[in-house]
Amino acid sequence: MLYVGYLGILLLVLAGSAEFIARRAGYLPYHAPAAKAITVVPGGKLYRVDSLLGYVNLPGVFAITLPMGYTYHVTNLPNGLRITHPLDEYDLEHPSTFKRKEIWVFGCSFTYGQTINDDETFAWLLQKEYPQYEIVNFGTNGYGTLHSYLQFKQRIQEGRRPALVVVVYAIWHDERNTFLRKRQKSVAPLNFLGVQDQPTARLSADSLVISQQLIGYRPWPLMNRLAFVHMLETRYDEIEDRFHHSHEVTKAILKRFHQLAAQNGAPLLVGSLGDPAPLAAELQPLGIPVTDMWVDIARPGYNNQPHDGHPSPRANVEYARKLKRGIDQLLSAIAGHG
Repeated sequence: MLYVGYLGILLLVLAGSAEFIARRAGYLPYHAPAAKAITVVPGGKLYRVDSLLGYVNLPGVFAITLPMGYTYHVTNLPNGLRITHPLDEYDLEHPSTFKRKEIWVFGCSFTYGQTINDDETFAWLLQKEYPQYEIVNFGTNGYGTLHSYLQFKQRIQEGRRPALVVVVYAIWHDERNTFLRKRQKSVAPLNFLGVQDQPTARLSADSLVISQQLIGYRPWPLMNRLAFVHMLETRYDEIEDRFHHSHEVTKAILKRFHQLAAQNGAPLLVGSLGDPAPLAAELQPLGIPVTDMWVDIARPGYNNQPHDGHPSPRANVEYARKLKRGIDQLLSAIAGHG
């Protein structure tokens, strides 16, 4: 009995010490973040479930109001893609008709233009710079490089062929591509949007394997009560991410993306939202050019704070300017080889 009592006291002391250390390190018991009270008019939703991509944009014209009263407007075409020029200039009755060569731009919320109006996105600004082309904005909130590749493949299978493909990349896309616990933890509270599963990619014997995975995140026992359990779970998630080599998965996706684009006569350009030098060094052996799109959105005026941390219209002007430089260089190289 004394021995059992001693062990019980020892365990309590160890648990108390671990809890003290975890809280000193800044950890707290886990509480799932509450979804923001965003108002969407009409309909109350922006997405629908999709068997390939997990979810896609709903078509229509929407007014979106954030909790502090900030409102912006988005217009999505019948295929869910955001407009890059006035809606009345689209031939909605014959959407498959080729009127001019297309430049396809893929990416996440930064490309879509989260929290800014249609005519403030860098895709819209690019359309003004390239009136001889149709700029097609495939950007969607929460998407990663894998989503972009699947969108591209699907569009190719529909018989479309672009003149040029731009993939806008950010380092946070890596975890979206492997969709491990760390990413599931952040998107699980958003299930009210109707998201049921997500595409996921793995490397198996140097081969890329793409599948669908349910959002099955479950907190560890006692994680919502004890900070040190939450700390251990967070560390585990970080180790899992390293074990599955999420960045290497992204490179494998871009390699396959590049191959499919080349097979269809569409040069591929990667726009980097971070330091382009390391990415360029990694992709140069694959023959994939990288252009610098980095903008410090922490600077005042370059984000939409206090309402949201996404890039502001001013930042999108910089994105358009930098991306145009990369597109011009690639188009010039193509013309030179031609």
